[in-house]
Amino acid sequence: MALKILILQGSEDWKVARNARRIVEEQFFDIVLVCGTSNYREILDLDKKILSIPLLEDDIYIIKILKKRESYIAGVWHQFEKDICIGGIDSKNPFQNIERLRLKRPSECRYAIILTSYMPKYVTCSRIKLLNKEVSIGLHSLLTLAKGFTKALIISCTSNIEKELCIERLEHTTLLLATKKPMTQINVDAKTLEIEVI
Repeated sequence: MALKILILQGSEDWKVARNARRIVEEQFFDIVLVCGTSNYREILDLDKKILSIPLLEDDIYIIKILKKRESYIAGVWHQFEKDICIGGIDSKNPFQNIERLRLKRPSECRYAIILTSYMPKYVTCSRIKLLNKEVSIGLHSLLTLAKGFTKALIISCTSNIEKELCIERLEHTTLLLATKKPMTQINVDAKTLEIEVI
């Protein structure tokens, strides 16, 4: 089953936030995933399926809004369908979030979508140049969490990639989509990991 997903990530540009709201209002998405909610507060008022993780700059007020709206997924699984779960890893407590997701995984969830501001370590997308050397940045435990599922899609909202978008298949069970674009639209089958960037 293909899911149409809109991925939004924090942007300082108010025009981006205004355009994102228009797109969310006018188009159908099975789910809207948001990394960093401060500039997207108005989107939370829409009657849409929106799940979000806070970034470092998001304050406690945003987290309270997300929890009240049942959109907060940092360290929490949201069961999207019987066997598809969506979880999040925020910028503030990544190791705590990963451990919570690992311990509280619903038993019927065989397929996962993991929203994070980090990337798995030791993958091509996570390599950056630093002081004329190529290094890998990211969290090794993120890939370990993903491998616990039949199939897993890791969506990484990050500014630490060279291209705007990086898609990498990690073994046969995990797919990484790393994006630094303010808005990314995808169609994905969580059970086969077939993906199309729109």
